[in-house]
Amino acid sequence: MWLSLYIALAVAAAVLFAPGLMLGRTMGLTSKGALLVGAPLSATLYCMLGLAYHLLGAPATPLTMLLVPTLLLVAGCVVRTWHERKAHGTGGQATGYLAEGVPWRLVLLYAAVGLAAGLVLFAAALPQIDIPMQAWDVVSHLNTTRAMMDAQVMDPRGVSVYAVDEALNVMPGPHGFYPSAWNIVVALVAGVSDIDMALCFLAVNLCFAFVAFPLSTLLALTTLFPQRRGIRAFGALAAIGVTAFPWQLLAYGPLYPNLAGLCMLPAAFALFTRVAHRTATGGRWARCATVLALMVPGMTFLHPNTFFTLGLLLVPWIIHNIRSLGTVRVGRLHLPNPLIVLTFVALAAFVWNGLATSSALRPITEFQWAPFATMPQSLISVLTLSYLNPFHPMAPELAAGALVLIGFVRLLRERADRWLCGSYGLAVVLVLAAQHLDGATREVLTGFWYNDPARISAMAAIPAVALLAIGLDRTRVWIAGLAERWGGRRGAREPHAATPIACGAALSVAFVALTFWPGVGLPYDRSLNTPVNADHPSDARATIPRDGTIETPMGTYHDVLAHEYRTDGTINPEEIDFLRQVRAIVGTDVVINDPTDGSAQVYGQFGIRCLYRYFDGFYKYEQSHESLVIRYRLDHLADDRSVREAVATTDARYVLILDHDAAQGSYLAGFNDHDMWRGIEDITDDTPGFTVALSEGNMRLYRIDRQG
Repeated sequence: MWLSLYIALAVAAAVLFAPGLMLGRTMGLTSKGALLVGAPLSATLYCMLGLAYHLLGAPATPLTMLLVPTLLLVAGCVVRTWHERKAHGTGGQATGYLAEGVPWRLVLLYAAVGLAAGLVLFAAALPQIDIPMQAWDVVSHLNTTRAMMDAQVMDPRGVSVYAVDEALNVMPGPHGFYPSAWNIVVALVAGVSDIDMALCFLAVNLCFAFVAFPLSTLLALTTLFPQRRGIRAFGALAAIGVTAFPWQLLAYGPLYPNLAGLCMLPAAFALFTRVAHRTATGGRWARCATVLALMVPGMTFLHPNTFFTLGLLLVPWIIHNIRSLGTVRVGRLHLPNPLIVLTFVALAAFVWNGLATSSALRPITEFQWAPFATMPQSLISVLTLSYLNPFHPMAPELAAGALVLIGFVRLLRERADRWLCGSYGLAVVLVLAAQHLDGATREVLTGFWYNDPARISAMAAIPAVALLAIGLDRTRVWIAGLAERWGGRRGAREPHAATPIACGAALSVAFVALTFWPGVGLPYDRSLNTPVNADHPSDARATIPRDGTIETPMGTYHDVLAHEYRTDGTINPEEIDFLRQVRAIVGTDVVINDPTDGSAQVYGQFGIRCLYRYFDGFYKYEQSHESLVIRYRLDHLADDRSVREAVATTDARYVLILDHDAAQGSYLAGFNDHDMWRGIEDITDDTPGFTVALSEGNMRLYRIDRQG
């Protein structure tokens, strides 16, 4: 199983980075610069190709999505390399400037540290790597990805889970927009590798969270702090050092499209500041602007609210640069700097409020979450980077929190970079709004993120990563100074050249130990904690445990993983083995199922053409007459002609029944209504019209007998 994951991981890395890297080289970027922006460029390429193929009615397959553009990009790289060598000799290289001063060893360090952390602290901590997250949205992601592969349609605007089986759609209706670039990447990885979908999910998420995000962070730190090598070096640890992102988005939701979009955000931030600040001129600036423009479609179809996060974090940077202009002359008018700043802030607030209250975004901004924290809890959660506590289990990160505070205080003393404190401050304000507010005010402030505390916490974590790198570097300088003074007292005439490196290494080891070890937390009873304020009753609890136990960041995180990826949920190991046998028996035949027993995700995970691919909505939405007949009266197949006609309409050949008791211990617990699914659930081995094709425990695959 692990070998399959490694193969899927290699394929995912190639799919996510190779086309974008070649596109960047074709545009004139260095190999390093192209690699740092490779993931968002690849996402754009796939989205544009998928959309074009869909509009033209052409099939979107691994061949057309990967091989054809790769051949063109290879040709472009060859031409670009020939021109560079002609202009600069055999040692010539592109004139792009995205990775100036960044050695390859630093790029490899970011990728290696991130991937090692992802494999050891995330993948290896999962109860079983071929079982996907046991949570609400995983059904939609699994089925959408499978539908893309089967229908050969990779439309980034979204694909119906019945794309290849529209005649089976039990709730026909218009299919709304949903950003699906993440699903396209998974579909390509699964199509190339032919590996189980759950492992492809894991491989793609590892590449986004622990390779693409660190490399994106490297580009941002290189842009913001080009002369500070220590900050860039510590950024490799900082990129994985804040649990709220990317770790938490892998254990909540799942919010995979949000995760992927936010992984691209530091690179977009860096490119925007380069373009707006014109840190280069001529062709190099044009290349940078072009790369930024090309990133926009990919980031849009990963998740549009990435741009709201980008906009919010850029506001202090824009204000900082406006203030640096001094008095601005417009014709005969001399506009004082404070007036320009106030005008910009007012305009930004007007646009923000207009979008937040618009009818188009109302379905997003009206999502409701109850306030869940008191002010003392909020103070602790912000200072310890456990922004989600007590909404979702997060242990206080004492070491990282202290280092972020050190970085914050340090930047306050540096005029050129003080704006980053403002970016983090704005994000923290939204974290507090998500914790305390409700109603219209909260919708305006946090509605672009569905008012979801997890998404907002992830946003705050991104500037916290930069502050953490700064805090680590400042602490290293302080420790090195102490070491040199101590050495001076012992008679050393000059500081040893290796002292800063040794201090940095020791600090890194200490940070890793305090943040990631021990990996197994000591569980505590949340019922012993003090509940949140009585005005907003909730089962959330206080941040600090009251029963004397100790929490560690990774220990608590692993406890969460054990719950969210548990093996006794919707699909357990016994059911996986059973379903693999079912797949071999049914082939491409249609299978009637009860989605509330966990089989809603069977189509996506195993490729079995199940009739029901939703577990919700049957009370709310109009559905086909055939679906109603099957749900209520399938067990009367032998004596009811209308049932036989309904089954014939779907061309179903089998009925699948999984372990209902296991599913009811999962997120499906509130969706089972026996009366609604009695036609399927009441089928037994003795029901006329059905023959047992496969049996194991209380799981069954029935073959539908042909009726005369």
